Amino acid sequence: MSISNRLCDLCQSSDHLVKLPHYSRNEWEIVECSNCQYTFLANPPPYEELESTFAWEKTSQKSTSQRHSAAPVQAVIAQSSKKLRRSLFKRRKIRDLAVAHMPEQPGTVIDIGCMKGDTLIRFCKELRENNYKPLPVGIEISTELAQRADKKLKKIGGRCLHADALNGLRSLADSSSGVVIMSAYLEHEYQPLSVLKEVSRVLLPDGIAVIKVPNYACWNRYITGKRWCGFRYPDHVNYFTPRTLREICLQANLKCVRFNWLDRFPTSDNMYAVVGKSS
Repeated sequence: MSISNRLCDLCQSSDHLVKLPHYSRNEWEIVECSNCQYTFLANPPPYEELESTFAWEKTSQKSTSQRHSAAPVQAVIAQSSKKLRRSLFKRRKIRDLAVAHMPEQPGTVIDIGCMKGDTLIRFCKELRENNYKPLPVGIEISTELAQRADKKLKKIGGRCLHADALNGLRSLADSSSGVVIMSAYLEHEYQPLSVLKEVSRVLLPDGIAVIKVPNYACWNRYITGKRWCGFRYPDHVNYFTPRTLREICLQANLKCVRFNWLDRFPTSDNMYAVVGKSS
């Protein structure tokens, strides 16, 4: 089962969709809107399948195995390089961006797609050590990961909502959050504009959201083609470029607080943006 006849989130049209057969795989059809150049999966699985069948912890392992089988030498080099980068540089960009731009009192800190909750817990503990009083709330669609996250978050006074992002956000109060984290999440969401509008609603007037997504415009995608690490079938349902990410945020009443050249450098497979509520 899949969601068919998906509209383009940027121009709300289905009249300009062109299938990209080189990037599509099996029954999963990646399309580009010729009107606005937004690229996405036309027939993503429904939310209930993302809870179990296509949960992140399952598709991530499968995707890694497929890359190793298709190009074992390149996969080993990429994995070794990734481990080296992690050993040399701490992965703190999400944390650093949030701390640099968040309000004086963050209130609720929301992590959409929080997985096991570890990143959210580390972030909130660090804030508390610096006299902030964050209330951690995770949102996770995977049944297994949500249960594990909830147990951990309850130990520090937080909770994890087992829900898709849209319904999880709708259960939260207006203007209640100073920080919303969307790290490696928005590419999985087949209603990204609706979710971003909800993010705008729950943010404090000076609150911020930090977004990390694969960069469909990166050089590596052009070099590796269909073997690009940003392709994940069928749980990556959006393929943002810097322009389309900025545009969808603007449509959701979110302004770019920070989205500079280094945040979207074309040699990186990922890009980062800090957005806030528009006045």
